[in-house]
Amino acid sequence: MRSEHRGRAASVAWHPYPRVWRAHHGGPGSSASPSVPTTVLLITVNRSIDHVTQGFIAHAVKQAEQEHDALLVIQLDTPGGAYDATRKIVQHLLAADVPVAVYVAPKGARAASAGTFILAAANFAVMAPGTNIGAASPMSATGKDIGGTLQEKSPTTPQPSCVASPRSVAATATSWR
Repeated sequence: MRSEHRGRAASVAWHPYPRVWRAHHGGPGSSASPSVPTTVLLITVNRSIDHVTQGFIAHAVKQAEQEHDALLVIQLDTPGGAYDATRKIVQHLLAADVPVAVYVAPKGARAASAGTFILAAANFAVMAPGTNIGAASPMSATGKDIGGTLQEKSPTTPQPSCVASPRSVAATATSWR
C-alpha cells in the first residue's frame, strides 16, 4: 500500500526541485475501485530547462508509470532553456503511458521558450491566472539565431502573451481513463 505523502526532496535553496509530492484519493469508505489508479504525482520545475531538468522529468514519468499513477502533474515556471533537453522532455511526455498535465503556476509564472513546447506536449495544458506563455523559437546553445527569430524577439518588437484561466486538473484527469 502506498503512503499518501511519498516524500519531499531537499528544500535547500540550491536544490533545483524543491517539491515532489504524491497525493492519494481513496481509503476506507471510498468508492474508488482498487483497479482504478487514484494517485497523482506532482513535481515542481522552477528553473531553466537543461539536462538536469530533463533527467528529473524523465525520472518522474518513469516513476508515475511504474506506480500506475492516475496523473503526473508538472508545475512549471521557466524562462526556457536548452534545445536538446527540451526535445528529450517533449519525447518523454509524448511517449508517456501516464497522462501528463503541465500546470504553469503560481501567479506570475511563465512557460517561455522551451516551456511552451513542454506545455504543448502535455495531455493537459493548465495555466494559473496571471501566468503567461510565449516566445517559442529555437536558438543555438551559443545564443545565435536559428532561422531569423532573434530579430523578431528584439525588445523593440512587442510580443503577445496568452493568459489562460485555470481548470480543474483532477476533473479533467478522471475522464482520461
